[in-house]
Amino acid sequence: MSVDRAKLILKFVLLALLGVIPLITTDIHYGGGDPYYGPIDAQSILENGTILLDDYIESGRIHIGYQLRKTRDGRFYNKYPDGTSILQIPFVAIAHYIFKMDMTERRHNYRFQKIMAGIIFILIFLIFYRISRLYFDERKSLLISFMFIWGTSMVGSNLASLWTHLMLMLLSTLVIYMLLIYEKRATIKPYILGTILFLTFFVRQTGVFLVISVFIYLFLKRDFRVFFKTVLVSFIFFLLYMVYNYLVYKTPFSLYDTWGLRFHNYGLRNLYCLLTSPTRGLFVFNPVLLITAAGVFLYWKEFPKHFRYLLMLWITGIILMVSYFWTAWWGGWAYGPRLLVEIFPGLFVLTLWVLKRNPNLFRYFLLLSIAGLFINFVNSVKNKYAHDINRIVYTLYSPGDYSKIEWFYCSWEANQILASPYTNRVLERRVEMFKDR
Repeated sequence: MSVDRAKLILKFVLLALLGVIPLITTDIHYGGGDPYYGPIDAQSILENGTILLDDYIESGRIHIGYQLRKTRDGRFYNKYPDGTSILQIPFVAIAHYIFKMDMTERRHNYRFQKIMAGIIFILIFLIFYRISRLYFDERKSLLISFMFIWGTSMVGSNLASLWTHLMLMLLSTLVIYMLLIYEKRATIKPYILGTILFLTFFVRQTGVFLVISVFIYLFLKRDFRVFFKTVLVSFIFFLLYMVYNYLVYKTPFSLYDTWGLRFHNYGLRNLYCLLTSPTRGLFVFNPVLLITAAGVFLYWKEFPKHFRYLLMLWITGIILMVSYFWTAWWGGWAYGPRLLVEIFPGLFVLTLWVLKRNPNLFRYFLLLSIAGLFINFVNSVKNKYAHDINRIVYTLYSPGDYSKIEWFYCSWEANQILASPYTNRVLERRVEMFKDR
C-alpha cells in the first residue's frame, strides 16, 4: 500500500468518526419510538427461538407499547417490518453475549441503536465515496461524500436511532452502486442484486418502489439474462416471505404491508408542506438539493442520453408522489423529513452528475452543504428544543386524523431549526387552543 493511499484511508476513517461519534454519544435520541422493539425482536429470536414477544411480556421484562399488535391466535408481535429486526441478529448476539447488553433495558437498547446507526452511516459513507470515484478524484470524492451525507437530513434523526429507513437507505445505496458499475463495465451479479432488492422490501415495504423501478430498468436495457435471473431470485424470496408470514402471523401479508395503501388528503397544500415545511420540508432541511434541482432543470434535455439518471429521477419522483398522496408524510417523532430519506442515494447520483456537468456549481454546493451541516448536524446533536417540539405537537395526535398536527408541521411557529424555549412555550399555548377544536 502506498503512503498516499494510507493517508487517504486515514482521512476517510477520521472523517467518518468525526461525523458519527458526536451523534451517537449525545443524549438526544428517538429510540423509544417505532424502532424500540427491533433489537428486542432480535434478542427474542436468540433467547426464545421466536420473534413473538409473549415470553418477555409475561416475565415483565418489557411493556406493551403502541408498537405491538396481536396475531390471530392472540400472541404479541412488533408491527414494524421484521426484516430490520432479523438483520440485527448477528449484531445483537455480539452485544448481548459478549458485551452483556440486554435489549429489554432501555439504556442498552438506545445505546445499541445509536452504535448500529453509526456503523451503517460509515458503510453508506464508504459506498457514497465509491460512487463518487466514478466521477471525481479521491480527495474531491471524499469531500463531496462527507458534505452530502452530513449536510443533509440523511443525518437528522437517523443517527439518533435505528429506523427502518436507515437500513433501506444502506441497501438502496448498494443497489444503485451495483447498477452504476453495471452501466460502466456491463457486468453484474443478478443473484446478489435480486437478493439485495428483496431485502430492501423486507426491511421497509416502500422499498418495493426501488424493486419495481430496477426491474423496469433491466427490462428496458434488454439484458434479459440479468433481468430474468434478478426477478427470479427476488420472487423466490418473496414467496418464502409469504410462507414465513403465514407460519408466524397466520396471514401471508403483515399488517405493515397494507399500511402504505392508505392514500388520501392530497392537494397543493400537501405539496407545499412536503417541500418547504419548516419542520419537514425537503428543501428547507436540504438546501444543497437546490443545486440538484437546478441542474435537472437546466440539463433535462440530456436525460434521454443517460438512462441511469432517468432511473434516479424516476425513483425520486415516485416516492415524492406517494408521500404527496399520504398524509403521514410528516414523519411523526423525528427531526427533518425522515420519511423521505430513502430518495437520497438517487439524489446523490444526480448531484454528482450535475457537478460533473457544470464544475462552476461546486462552490455553491459547498456553501449550501455547509448550511445543511449546521441545520442537520448541529441541531440534531445540540438543539434539544427541536427534539421537544415533537413531544409538544404529538399530544394532538389522533389516529386517522392529521388535520391538527399538519397545521403545526406547515407553520413557521413550529420551526425545528429555530427551536428555543420561547418558541416551545408559544407552541404549548397553541396546542391547548387546538385541543378544544
